This record gives sequence, structure tokens and C-alpha cells, in this order.
Amino acid sequence: MLLGMQAILFCALCGDSVESVDHLFTSCDSIFRVWYKLARWLGFQFFSPNSITSLFEGFLGISMNRKFRLGWMLVWHAAVWAIWNSRNDIIFARGTVSIVDTLVEKVKLSSWKWFLAKNPGNPCSFYEWEVQPVLCWSR
Repeated sequence: MLLGMQAILFCALCGDSVESVDHLFTSCDSIFRVWYKLARWLGFQFFSPNSITSLFEGFLGISMNRKFRLGWMLVWHAAVWAIWNSRNDIIFARGTVSIVDTLVEKVKLSSWKWFLAKNPGNPCSFYEWEVQPVLCWSR
């Protein structure tokens, strides 16, 4: 027991495996589907990483164009943020497991807001972002 809380050994999202960074962000079945849907949204073929490091390197190595690489990294960070917050909600606030589509929508919305904050002169609507974020990055 830590600070009055019982230690959680199993993944809060699936309950099937012992939680580790690599399991939570890459091999948890729910999260795997989140990454798959995000990859399709961004228009690239999803690969099955075996670690958070290989997932990060995969996103980093997608494009040599700086704008595109920064866009992909923005989405990667938004996804990690959404996954971690969902996990914490379940553990600390006794929340419910966010379904895959809910997490994907959280990533899209967060990454769009972050993109606009970094690029205030870029007139990218949320509709454009949802349909083809790559077009927003290329402006």
C-alpha cells in the first residue's frame, strides 16, 4: 500500500497483463487499437512495436520533412498524454475505461488545440484536422 492506495499490478485499461510502460503504451489490446486508428487517420501503415522506444522511433522516422515530422510527433505526444490520463482516471478517480474511439477523439482534439497554439496564423479548422491533418501541417 502506497499513500493509502493499494498497489496496482495489472494494467488498469485491460486488466489482462502486468502493467509496464511497454505494455501500457504498445501491447495493451485497447491501446494497440488506438495506435492503429491514429496511424490510419494520419495515412500511414501501422507497424506493431514491441516497446515505447520503437513506437517513438517509428513516428520520428516517418518523414524527412520537418513540418511533417513535427506534426506526427505532436500527435504521438497527444496520444501518450491521453492514454496516461485515461489510466490515471481509472486508478485515482475510479473512472471507467475509455473506449478506443473516445481516446482517439481525445487525441485528435488535443493535438489540434496544441497545433493551433504553436501555429496561431494557420487557419486549420477542426474539420480539416479530422479529415486530413497533413494538409494543415503543410501550410
